[in-house]
Amino acid sequence: MLAMRAAVSGARSMVTRAMAVHGMGASSRKGAALVANMSLVGRVGSVVPASRAFGGRHSSATIRRLSAEAGSGAGKAAKKSSSRRWPWVVAGLVGAGGVAAVYFRRLAKNKAVSPEEFHAPQAEAIAELLADKKALDASKVTLFAYSACPFSGKVRAFLTYHSIPFNEVEVEPMFKSEIADVPYSKVPQLTLARNGLQARLVDSDAIVNYLAPLVLSAPELHALNNDPDVLKWREWTSQHLVRLIVVYINQSLASAVAGYDYIERFDAIPWYNKLFLKVVGAPVMFLVSKFVTRSRLAKLGYTDDQLDSVSTLHAEIDAFVSQGLAGRDFHGGDAPDIVDLEIYGVIHAMQGHAVHDGLLTHTGIGAWLARMEALFTARAALALQA
Repeated sequence: MLAMRAAVSGARSMVTRAMAVHGMGASSRKGAALVANMSLVGRVGSVVPASRAFGGRHSSATIRRLSAEAGSGAGKAAKKSSSRRWPWVVAGLVGAGGVAAVYFRRLAKNKAVSPEEFHAPQAEAIAELLADKKALDASKVTLFAYSACPFSGKVRAFLTYHSIPFNEVEVEPMFKSEIADVPYSKVPQLTLARNGLQARLVDSDAIVNYLAPLVLSAPELHALNNDPDVLKWREWTSQHLVRLIVVYINQSLASAVAGYDYIERFDAIPWYNKLFLKVVGAPVMFLVSKFVTRSRLAKLGYTDDQLDSVSTLHAEIDAFVSQGLAGRDFHGGDAPDIVDLEIYGVIHAMQGHAVHDGLLTHTGIGAWLARMEALFTARAALALQA
């Protein structure tokens, strides 16, 4: 039990640091709920059900009930059960503490250098490698990405639609060994290489902005950064759509685990990393979604009730169909524009998850998705023939 309490203490310190990083004091309602749940584990030697933990609707009642049981010494059966369970609790807390440490190091590394600062020393190499479309076509292009990352999906869709040949390297999400030596630690990243000259582009918006002048027409290029409707829907994609998807994919622990099912397709990633992602990474994403992503969406005006129901995502998607498409085949009219490509990339990245399936059955996006899929299938076939 002493070992368990030590583990809980370590985990609580990690949680406190998480709240500090994201500006959430322990006195706040959600912060207090999270710390209270961690304290409860230490007091009664059992785990609060995930559906009621971390500030859930019934967490306060659960805390009072279990604390009373522990204080009175009642519930011998529960104590016997907890004695069998506590080694697993310790293992889980130690694992979560380790992941939390990785997460905080990642936060610090993410903030250490901006995309602009990262690109600045490479300015000459980037200019030469992207001098024109011919120069780009002569370069070896490699995309470092997560298959299920919406921002990676945006770049993947842009490259594919504009017939830019590229290889893709799947980055293992937890430890990122594939880009461990790169000062900028987020994906997507795009490397360019030709005749000994190399450059690396980072940040999905920056990558698109670097490549756009080589593949877009003059009107399309102007609209990219000037058309109010294009800017509106691009911002909606990054600020609303992506975050809502993160919330609903990680709405429960089971759903968060399912969010990592895609990793099984990649034999290069060791089995123990895959297991670690599901057993420890999924709970971390559940917490990040609940205490970070939801708070950011709250600042955009979403209520707790709205974020508790996936129908909010469905309503946002239907708003794009009615207002963004407005009866057209694509936002771009007869052909997709950057808005179509980015929204498609984000949605396609979560293919196979129940949240994706829900869009097909509960919104009007299906016809547009079918048109986009047909175009991308045709582009992929052309790429194989090249």
